[in-house]
Amino acid sequence: MRRHNVDRYDLHYDRVTMAWRYIFGDHFHLGYFFDPALGLDRATLALNEALLAMGRMDKNAQVLDVGCGIGSPALFLNEKTGCSVTGISTSGAGVAMRHLTNTFFRNPRCSLAF
Repeated sequence: MRRHNVDRYDLHYDRVTMAWRYIFGDHFHLGYFFDPALGLDRATLALNEALLAMGRMDKNAQVLDVGCGIGSPALFLNEKTGCSVTGISTSGAGVAMRHLTNTFFRNPRCSLAF
């Protein structure tokens, strides 16, 4: 029986982070195409908005975003509701990219862990 090496999974996400950001933008997930004419950038935002509406979060909520990519959906939730968000990822490249791209880490109600 072949054993899986966890480091291989870590390496995968480190290798694809730049490409996925190029393809998907800051939100590393597919979109909610409620209208077939939507572009991917608008559809990914629509998915965030739909999840926000279903989650009924407010400033007292504590959210754990597992597999958070570069943390954009987590930051979206915090900006919209004021909730406390912790994102965790196996990708050091994703966490490093978030450090470079915005003020996520200057917000005391947001944290991102590798």
